[in-house]
Amino acid sequence: MWYNSAVTVLHYKGQSSRQRSEFANAHFYETMRLFHDKHFREQSPAPVNWLIYAGVGLLGGWAQLRDRLRPEQERGVASALPVKAEQSGT
Repeated sequence: MWYNSAVTVLHYKGQSSRQRSEFANAHFYETMRLFHDKHFREQSPAPVNWLIYAGVGLLGGWAQLRDRLRPEQERGVASALPVKAEQSGT
């Protein structure tokens, strides 16, 4: 692999995850839980850990439900949803 500064890469964020948004959403929120486990679980009291896991679980469940209620062409991972033209100012 070679670096070529003359090449421009255009990244369409969320395009592949839109095809499998339910799978991608589940992994997005599972990753949040794993991050907490790795960096904060040992130093946090058990009730705080439980609240964080419950919060991540509720957010993940809400994201799954919200995604299922959207029209298929608008589905995607929460962090990769497209910005509508009227919101972006273009």
